[in-house]
Amino acid sequence: MCVRPVLVGLISKDNLFPVDNLTLKQQAIAILKANGKEGYTLPTADLYPFQWYWDSVITALGWQTFDEERAWEELEYIMKGQWNNGFIPHIIFHKQSNSYFPGPDTWGTLHNRVETEDIHIPSSRISQPPIIALGYWQLFNKSSDKQKYHKKLQQLFPSICKHYMWWIENRQLTTTKGLLASIHPWETGMDNSPVWDKPLQQVPAFQGEYLRKDTALVNPDERPTDEQYDKYLHIVELLKNGTANSTLAQQGPFSVHDLCIISLFHSSCQDLQKIGNAVGLEVPADITLFMHDTEKNIHKLWNEEGYFQTWDCLTDEALAYKISASFLPLYAELATQEQAAKMNHQLEISFNEAPFGVPSTFADEPNYESNRYWRGPVWFHINWLIAQGLRKYGFDDTAEKIKQSTMQLAEKSGFSEYYDSQTGSGCGGGNFSWTAATWLIWQ
Repeated sequence: MCVRPVLVGLISKDNLFPVDNLTLKQQAIAILKANGKEGYTLPTADLYPFQWYWDSVITALGWQTFDEERAWEELEYIMKGQWNNGFIPHIIFHKQSNSYFPGPDTWGTLHNRVETEDIHIPSSRISQPPIIALGYWQLFNKSSDKQKYHKKLQQLFPSICKHYMWWIENRQLTTTKGLLASIHPWETGMDNSPVWDKPLQQVPAFQGEYLRKDTALVNPDERPTDEQYDKYLHIVELLKNGTANSTLAQQGPFSVHDLCIISLFHSSCQDLQKIGNAVGLEVPADITLFMHDTEKNIHKLWNEEGYFQTWDCLTDEALAYKISASFLPLYAELATQEQAAKMNHQLEISFNEAPFGVPSTFADEPNYESNRYWRGPVWFHINWLIAQGLRKYGFDDTAEKIKQSTMQLAEKSGFSEYYDSQTGSGCGGGNFSWTAATWLIWQ
């Protein structure tokens, strides 16, 4: 049961850096420097005062545009949080902060629960879209001095492989090869998407009291509801009390084939193979086999209306929502050319209702909300990935339209966490790192 916090003043979405005095590029660099800590970058101050896995990977690519050494350090700090079994948590609590809930005490990681966990730094117990190999390959491939980073990457390669093996060993269902299961909405990166509404109905509500911190910092109308948080905390409690990741994947109460996880895992494994080729090491055969299974079985998730759909693993049924993740198989090159053409058509249509790139939930879907987190707003980094995917299939015009419509959001509303898909107004936290980073990469 959530105890409603007292509103003490919302985070301003206005840019902290005067627009008249700094160019957008200067603003973006200033945001990364302001959010940068000792080796890692906060998504934004107060609201997210720790290191987030996939935020940091994308932020590292932004750092690389002006400070290559700092970019490598960003990924190094992610790897510092890796558990002995290969798991990389979605939050790494390098330092204490009172402005965020749930912290390491709620996750039960202030101390090792069992010896095999080998938690070096307090963290969460779920992961996030596993893109560490994507990050390392991008840094190495665009490096100004490949010889300098060759040995570093060669030394890291076994640990990176171990992370991808952890996913296969803990999240591949016995019933479906090549399609990973995700056990928590937070893990998918798209926390409160309407696609999770039905699966969450099967999740009991957390019975204890807790105090949310986010809704005292950001307009509650732009955040997940208390009812959703009650469900999220129940799964956190299961993990804290010893339920294994693999058990939750097979038996629930929440287990889904999420297209963001599946697509970015596959594309990152492609990058892992490129890293292996560059440093003279081989990817484990189990990873290669898993990739083949993904390519063979991804079409189970295809919807003939022209998009990929999420799947409820517990009820074995499609969750047929058009969301931004439905188009990430383009980035992973998991779609056929015919499927890509249909997806391109869906994206073209979406501009009629949501003019700023790809909305997190399409406007013609039930429970669409243009300004509430993942229920409708536009996210810079997702648009960037989808646009890259479209270019791989030759749909350059749509890709460029997504790029231009997304880039103008920074001019209109600064570097916000996300944007109202109808008005382009900034939502969530302001001066946001991965938004600034994606702008730097994309510009």
